[in-house]
Order: sequence, then structure tokens, then C-alpha cells
Amino acid sequence: MCSLFVSAGQRVSFMKTAYYSTPGTNTTRTLYPEALDGHLHPVVPVGTLWEIDLESSYILIGFYISFKDEAFFRAVIEVYDSNEALIYTWRIGNQGSTNIIFASSVTTPVRYINVITEDATNASLTTALNEFYAYGECPKGTWGVQCRENCSSDCPDVCRFDDGLCNEVCIGYSDPPKCQTECQTGWFGVNCKSQCSDRCWSCNSRTGVCEEGCLGFSDPPDCTIECDTGLWGRNCASNCSRCFNSTCNSRSGLCDQGCLGYSNPPICTTECGSGYWGLNCTYQSCDGKS
Repeated sequence: MCSLFVSAGQRVSFMKTAYYSTPGTNTTRTLYPEALDGHLHPVVPVGTLWEIDLESSYILIGFYISFKDEAFFRAVIEVYDSNEALIYTWRIGNQGSTNIIFASSVTTPVRYINVITEDATNASLTTALNEFYAYGECPKGTWGVQCRENCSSDCPDVCRFDDGLCNEVCIGYSDPPKCQTECQTGWFGVNCKSQCSDRCWSCNSRTGVCEEGCLGFSDPPDCTIECDTGLWGRNCASNCSRCFNSTCNSRSGLCDQGCLGYSNPPICTTECGSGYWGLNCTYQSCDGKS
């Protein structure tokens, strides 16, 4: 009999660890790696419980299981995480075939798989498992054979499983998948598509945190405390000395309420002419002083 199984992802079970046992009569677990070697075998041991250890965790996409015979009513497949906590159980009725093919919709990473066969009364049967295939993808943030490599800090959550390059996402860079062009000043995050807060002097290109100081606020990196009256700029380190009442825009330093001793609000760069003084040089003095 020939079976066709079109899969996606890696064959994550190949040459991993498999055991068989008969817990009801004998608790001994016997190693049988041939169940995962990709070949059908003429002679296969039997057990009521088959245990698969994928040796790492994967997001499973589907299974193909080949039994030596079809003398069972249903197959029970249990999947566990790396802490051996049960995630999900499938009960699949036998349709008169030695092969079972099904897709998985479980999104939790799986490491351990148990295969049990039952009769119509739900009693466990002794079964010969000829070959077991599990197909899956690397969990979030990992890549490579057995998904043992971590994605780079440029795309810590999503990268290509075969070479670790960023798929469509860079953190702090604008050119996936290479992630070599840093964000321009004032931008940060995924593919540099987020603008730094207008409270930042400049922000971290990855996190958006105002690490280089605040603009109009005095408490980097939080930037929640506005400048006191008379102060402005980066971390409120500049004063509004040319402004009327020492009051200026806390971010730009512009003298929005007028100049003191200067005639050109709001920038206040032109000193009063001889004989003029005060707010925007509108007052004239008798002694000609400004």
C-alpha cells in the first residue's frame, strides 16, 4: 500500500528518541530508534504505549503514523510540553488502514508524544508501530536544525528557520532581512516604522526609550516631569533668559510671550535699538539706555 503525505515544515521526529512499553504488565521502557528512522521494517516489536521524545520543542503541523497491522479501533495521540505537561489529546478512529495521517492545530510547543491504540471498549491494545513522522516549525524566536539557535536581537521573535536571517522584521533597522541600515534619528522599532515620542531628545532605535534625554522634560528616560518655568530644552538644562517674564516654550525655547530687551519675537536675536527697552523693545527711555 502506498501513502502520500504532503507536509510543511521540518521533519522534526527524524532520528530522535522512541520507546515502547506495556505499562499494564511491565513498566520497562525499551529504546527503539528504528521507529523514527524513515524506513518500514519487516519485524517490529510490540507495546501498548509508544513514547516519542523530539529532544527539543516544536510547533507541530502534522503527523503520519504507520502501524504494522490494522487490528485496532482507534489511535490515541497525546502531546506534552518540555515540562511533561499534557497539552492536547487526539482520538482518531481507524478507517481500516495501517496508516494514520492528520494535521495539528496546536500552537503550544511540543516535545513529548505518546501513541496508544485501543479497542472498541477503550482498552489498550498491543500494537507494532512501524514508523512515526512528525512535521513542525521552530517555536517563536528560534531557528536551525532542531531549532536550537536563537534569532538575533535584530528580529528576536521571527526569523527564517533555515539560516536565522530576519524574515520581514528588523528591530532598530529598516532593511529586512539583512537588518544593516539603522533607523534614522527620531524613528525606532519594527522596520523603523515608529516615531520617537516628541518628549525625547532622541530615542533608542530598538525600544523607543528616551535614553539620550528628554525634550521639555527633566526626568530621562521617563520624561514625565515638565520643565520648571524659565527652563527649556534637553533635560530642561537651558534657561529662557531673553524671554519676557523668563517664560519660553519648554521644547523649542521660543519666547512665545515676547522678548525682553530684544525686538524680534519669538526668536529674540535682535537687541533693542538705542533708547528702547523692555517687552519687544516697545519702551523708550529718557537716558537712551535699553
